Amino acid sequence: MTAGRVYEGAQAEWDHGGPLARHAFAFMGFSDIRLVRADGMNLAPDQAGARLDLAVAQVRRIAAEWYETEPVTP
Repeated sequence: MTAGRVYEGAQAEWDHGGPLARHAFAFMGFSDIRLVRADGMNLAPDQAGARLDLAVAQVRRIAAEWYETEPVTP
């Protein structure tokens, strides 16, 4: 999930995407629900690529854990 802002601390209550995604996936029967966030994409556009790279790496680690393999590196 990406966001233009960072929804942590005082701004956490403004995050509606994360709770909605958790609720929807739980309703569909999923129990291992993890959000991978690339927040702050609009705050520092020059860092957006690095933020996205971190999120992709996190997705790869989760997938490797689920499928018990080594994370794939590009």
